[in-house]
Amino acid sequence: MSALDRCAFCQARPLQESAVLRWVGPADRAAAEEEERVTIPLCARHLDRLRRAGGSGWEHRGRRHKLGWW
Repeated sequence: MSALDRCAFCQARPLQESAVLRWVGPADRAAAEEEERVTIPLCARHLDRLRRAGGSGWEHRGRRHKLGWW
């Protein structure tokens, strides 16, 4: 299995590629120190986590992730 065949957060096979807004800082994006828009592969478990997190984003290793770029 190559790096392209796994979820961005774990070793599971990805369900789909999703557009994600990723930033460093608090849940309030207005105070974000660094922000980037990326498309990453996500497994069903992590896709569900990002959906449930909503606009405040899901924190993972010091960065917050939110589905969509808006």
